[in-house]
Amino acid sequence: KDVRPVRRPVFAIVVAHETAHSFDARMLALSPSYKAWRKKLLQDAGYDDQQYLRSMVGGSFFQKNPQEFVASMANQWVMDSAHTFEVGVTRWLAGKGEPILQCLFMLDLYGQKKSPAPLFRTSIKGALSTVPAVLTRDTAGRVTAISSPEVCLHVRYDANSKAAGLAAALRYGDPSPLGVEMRASSAPTLGNFSFALTGKAPAANAKGFLLLSFKDDDRASPDPAFAGRVYVDLSSALMLPLKSDGQGKFTQPLPLPDYPALSRLRLYAQAFFVRSNPSGPDYLGSSPGISLVLGK
Repeated sequence: KDVRPVRRPVFAIVVAHETAHSFDARMLALSPSYKAWRKKLLQDAGYDDQQYLRSMVGGSFFQKNPQEFVASMANQWVMDSAHTFEVGVTRWLAGKGEPILQCLFMLDLYGQKKSPAPLFRTSIKGALSTVPAVLTRDTAGRVTAISSPEVCLHVRYDANSKAAGLAAALRYGDPSPLGVEMRASSAPTLGNFSFALTGKAPAANAKGFLLLSFKDDDRASPDPAFAGRVYVDLSSALMLPLKSDGQGKFTQPLPLPDYPALSRLRLYAQAFFVRSNPSGPDYLGSSPGISLVLGK
């Protein structure tokens, strides 16, 4: 209930789940390090439901049925990896640090600890697509940064390899029917004065605007001239003008001062652009949303 649901075809979920069972069993047989990592994740999550990505299944179930741990997470991971990270980040903000580590576990499992690693998205019709994510690691081999159109993440670990600090930019919502795209230039770390939101408008030299809000939303507009959905709360939104260049690209700088009071602040962003329609009213197209969590 703490994160908006993502609905996908049951058949696609079942395929992801059963395939992960085979994947998990093979990794347990071949990789002692994988086996130890998986065991530690289960031990550290314990019986606290909120310490699991699959909190609706619950800690008691996974402690009694550890063979379902990875396969159940695959239900989320293969349907929408960015949404899975959103669950992890939301739980981390609530003081539950294990789900974000489970996200990084799934990232390395499906990426085989290589860079770039695949992030997955399955459409409502069951079509599977992947986006490459470039990973940065520390000397202990832990992922400290992810860079992709879907997920930009920075993680700082404590002495126990728990996430002590975090900054994240996560895509949410469906692709725009007019092709409006937006992503973060990097994770929104405090002190990053070059941070920006960049993307693609439906046409060159198009006019539009960026909305920044403290709350997210997910609703359609009754206006047929609006192509897309609204993913930010309009009642608390700040509007910034946008204009694409001759190639249809845009950049909105959002310099982030190194001000500790901004740490853990969560914002939601969405871009909107006008596309001219010679045969009638102009269309207003929107990008997917971007969830921003500021931190170090």
